[in-house]
Amino acid sequence: MKIVNAKFTIKPEKRENFLEDILNLIQASQTDAGCLAYDLFESHTEPNVFMMIEKWSDAQALENHNKNQTLLAFATKVPEYLSQKPEISVMND
Repeated sequence: MKIVNAKFTIKPEKRENFLEDILNLIQASQTDAGCLAYDLFESHTEPNVFMMIEKWSDAQALENHNKNQTLLAFATKVPEYLSQKPEISVMND
């Protein structure tokens, strides 16, 4: 299994746009083959800090997801939402 953690720190004025786009991404990604979980969480202590936690059955499923058109479109927009560089880690189970 592959687990992806992606931390996003969002500009307050871009919060609603970010949430709209990422919720579309979540819905599209949850139907990808090999997707075991694809969830967004907001920090309890830091406003506008979000953690995406993804679980994929294997490396091939994650590689295929990275070609998802909704993900590619989101990736082009996400820089305008960020107040800090995202932190992304990929781990094995």
